[in-house]
Amino acid sequence: MIKFLFKGLMRDRHRSLFPIIIVSVGVFLTTLLYTLMNGILNDVVDSSAKFDTGYLKVTTNAYNKLASQIPNDLGLTGIDSLMKSLRKYYPDYDWTARIKFAGLLDVPDKNSETKSQAPIAGLELTYLGRGQKNLRD
Repeated sequence: MIKFLFKGLMRDRHRSLFPIIIVSVGVFLTTLLYTLMNGILNDVVDSSAKFDTGYLKVTTNAYNKLASQIPNDLGLTGIDSLMKSLRKYYPDYDWTARIKFAGLLDVPDKNSETKSQAPIAGLELTYLGRGQKNLRD
């Protein structure tokens, strides 16, 4: 049966070659784009989990109650002594100060009226790998 089908494909190459090329290109593009999208999604999730959450988070009780609103006014300030004690008593962890912020960017025109607005968000962190000396210490 396979020999009969192969012989039919070889007799009329123009009718059989074009569909085979189209199917092959379709399978190639589908596989390529599927793996590309999975890779991008996994990379975004991994980087978000590493930079945004971390394993341990030190906050005040007031900040913890309103954490979903990201209240920067309830965040910790002047944490040099806290960071030194955390690094001293828990040296196996990488302690990094982080702050998330968000706001509304307003672009004025020549009359100082609002021309355009856009929401913005950011994450500030100090990333130093193991073995590197922190400049504050």
